[in-house]
Amino acid sequence: MLSSFLAPTHHNFRDSTIRIVNLVDSNIIVVFKGHEGPIRSVSYDPKGDFIASAGTDGTVRIWSMKEREEVKSLAI
Repeated sequence: MLSSFLAPTHHNFRDSTIRIVNLVDSNIIVVFKGHEGPIRSVSYDPKGDFIASAGTDGTVRIWSMKEREEVKSLAI
């Protein structure tokens, strides 16, 4: 059963954050900040341990759900 949802924040492009939200109570679980522009793509790894995001800032960033922080940034 899906209990959380992830999406780039589209309502304010200057925000450039990823918010993980609990679908049961709508509470924000974690906010990932690091991109310097709009985020165009976000994906969970199959085990749910990491999130990858791609932004218009020319980077792909890897985020750890356990550590709740960026673990890698790659220029593309």
